[in-house]
Amino acid sequence: MGLRLSIVGGTLVARSARAFMRPVARRAITTKRTDWAGEARSVCQGATEDKLEALGYALPPASTPKGSYAMYSRAGDMLFLAGHIPVRPDGSICTGVVGRDLKKAQGTDAARLCGLALLRTLSDAVGLDNVKQVHKLVAFVACSDDFENQPGVVNGCSDLLFEVLGDRGVHARSAVGTNALPLGVPVEIEAIVEVEAGS
Repeated sequence: MGLRLSIVGGTLVARSARAFMRPVARRAITTKRTDWAGEARSVCQGATEDKLEALGYALPPASTPKGSYAMYSRAGDMLFLAGHIPVRPDGSICTGVVGRDLKKAQGTDAARLCGLALLRTLSDAVGLDNVKQVHKLVAFVACSDDFENQPGVVNGCSDLLFEVLGDRGVHARSAVGTNALPLGVPVEIEAIVEVEAGS
């Protein structure tokens, strides 16, 4: 351990560097609150939520973390949404592998449910009227080895965002195939979204 020099009462004193070290408090990871993202609020009913209902869509129950993470984090006016899975309005989860258990159309339906789950989180966080722009989606599709139409599946989410948010829903995107996803779901989608300042 090295020495550090300091002046105490006008005298130069050498001390072990250990004396200057302060214990660092370790922050416990919790899935019960999202302190770094703000506490979840109830669904904000605005014009966009009204449009969603008029189109015949129902938001699912709020997504909850399945591990040690938050459903979203915020940096300035940017929201980074964790992977969202297909949850039906009754709270049940869609499962299966596209190309094996599910047809492509069923995978597309699952991606649409992921989109609704993303919208639910955004509605809770800031209200859909305060969504300025969806910038990017990263999507994963659990599929058989010979299935190659992952983009077609993920269109279920993209088309929903275009329909509900209009130009605000236009985004860049990745659609990646994989052999399995958590909880046996066929699709998982995360998003990067810009929101109105102060929302």
